Amino acid sequence: MLALEFTLEQPDTLENPFVDAYMLEQLFAQTRDEQTHALTRKLGTLRCAQHGSAPRVRVVMRWDDALGQLDLDYSVDACCQAFLLQIVSRLHRVG
Repeated sequence: MLALEFTLEQPDTLENPFVDAYMLEQLFAQTRDEQTHALTRKLGTLRCAQHGSAPRVRVVMRWDDALGQLDLDYSVDACCQAFLLQIVSRLHRVG
């Protein structure tokens, strides 16, 4: 089964007057749900043909107050190089 891990990083203080902690929590929750759906759709059934293991994806969501945007960083773990290439190929498919 696909392993997903989400980490939320937000600043201690918000300088943008149009953003508050509640709005950020809502944005984080919505983004987490959307990313869970998208990643599960693309990788949910994928298994390594040689080892039988599933992919592990870590997503770090970081609020950039200066730019007023949410940045996402992805990290993918796989049991072997061949499986990692298969995962990356699936992630880059449109649709």
